Amino acid sequence: MSAVQDFKNLEDGFLKFARNHFQYIKSGSSRSVFRISKRRVVKIAINQIGLEQNKVEWRISQKKQNWPYITKAIYKDKNYNWVISEFANNSITNTKVNKAMYNFGEFISKYKLSVDLEKPSSWGIKGKRAVVLDYGAPISLLQKYY
Repeated sequence: MSAVQDFKNLEDGFLKFARNHFQYIKSGSSRSVFRISKRRVVKIAINQIGLEQNKVEWRISQKKQNWPYITKAIYKDKNYNWVISEFANNSITNTKVNKAMYNFGEFISKYKLSVDLEKPSSWGIKGKRAVVLDYGAPISLLQKYY
């Protein structure tokens, strides 16, 4: 069995397992991200906010309307402890961010998201397209916890 399959079968200890088996990418205030394959990452919640962010990203990415400028969540833990999403290279220029932001306004309005779009670290490249890497924070969630 692969490390990814072993990970999916865990009941707890997700972060410890990921640190020992996957490539660490980065951590924020609510989640840690690890590369699990050439095309996938896992976002692991480290607190309640991370659980809720995973839930929001899962729900948005499962909508029928395919937003071409997000990384799609592919698998999830039943309790949203983690989501496995598409990998996007985080090397992006300000020019590409500005161009992508123009098309992203409708998405933000529809889901009432608070995304720090002006930071290149919020964006990545999937194929030739700029995509948002972290879109699981609706304004209501931020108001609740911050």
